[in-house]
Amino acid sequence: MQDTWIDSSSFKICSKSITALKKENLQTTSYKIDLLKEISITINNLAVDSNIYQVENFDDRYKKIFNIVEKINTADYSDFKSRIRDSLKTTS
Repeated sequence: MQDTWIDSSSFKICSKSITALKKENLQTTSYKIDLLKEISITINNLAVDSNIYQVENFDDRYKKIFNIVEKINTADYSDFKSRIRDSLKTTS
């Protein structure tokens, strides 16, 4: 839960939120952006008339979302950094 916002000069962010933010990195942020896109597509597919618009099978949508959640849960940032470094070394 966020702390109370009285005015802009005394605004405080909950320490749990700060801790969570410090754990973020390029890899997890990228996965979370992908997750938001896939959830948005799924919501859209559920909201439109499938007789008019071509929508994907919900089970396929679920698999895509589940795979991204697994990537977030098993993200290894040190391995990610190493792979980026290695790819930059080979292109130089």
